[in-house]
Amino acid sequence: MGAVRLGWPRIVLHFESATHHATVWVDGTEAVSHEGGYTPFEADITGHVTPGAQARITVEVDNTLTFQTVPPGVVEETPQGKRQRYFHDFFNYSGLHRSVWLYTTSPDHVTDVTVVTDLDGNTGTIHYPTTVAGANGTRVRAVLRDAEGREVTGNDGLAGTLTLPDVHPWAPGHGYLYDLELQLHLGGDLVDSYHQSVGVRTIRVDDTRFLINDEPFYFTGSANTKTFRSSGRATTTLTSCTTSNCCGGSARTPSAPPTTPTAKTSSTTPTATAS
Repeated sequence: MGAVRLGWPRIVLHFESATHHATVWVDGTEAVSHEGGYTPFEADITGHVTPGAQARITVEVDNTLTFQTVPPGVVEETPQGKRQRYFHDFFNYSGLHRSVWLYTTSPDHVTDVTVVTDLDGNTGTIHYPTTVAGANGTRVRAVLRDAEGREVTGNDGLAGTLTLPDVHPWAPGHGYLYDLELQLHLGGDLVDSYHQSVGVRTIRVDDTRFLINDEPFYFTGSANTKTFRSSGRATTTLTSCTTSNCCGGSARTPSAPPTTPTAKTSSTTPTATAS
């Protein structure tokens, strides 16, 4: 993973995806367990590492499915032993499906933000309730920049509303994104900064109509499963299908047997140095 050189004392190990159950150890000490292959998770490993010393990160990943997992499944007893039965048309992969990285923060840091957008004619609003951890006396400053990096508005406070009188909305085929930066100040120092891309839009369902920005949106085409050769579970180079054969599920997805042996994989990452 390389050395941590940012200088902040809080060290975090972040996983984008591990399917479906993951347990992580740092030098033999369990640091975190997580269930759900479609959601990221992380662990504060500050107490498990020593600056300047190497640390071994070990990850065990188990793809057993139940009726509580996504996707669902059930383990059955068969004459050949336990077998995993599942009810979807793609293979039940297991492993680390996205990136893993180390990062550091100050003990005073942004822990969460919920972004809610709205539109009223040409005026857009962004609500940003935020939570922070650390010492009393910290102050949050929200700064919004347009796609060219120009600051367009800002506000102080853990929660608030940013108003855009002449908003550039997000729309299908026109995915315009603003950059919302949440700055955490302690005294005169900037101790943390968190960036979140924001598309200003509304989504609602009206009877049988799906509306984006109060305009009907019609879904066409087929979905790409996780076994699609160029995308699947992780984001890769974008490709386009221009023929029906390209978009047919059988043309790109291998047949999966109705039952597969349950699998458990264990992998050890290269050693990492924290400094």
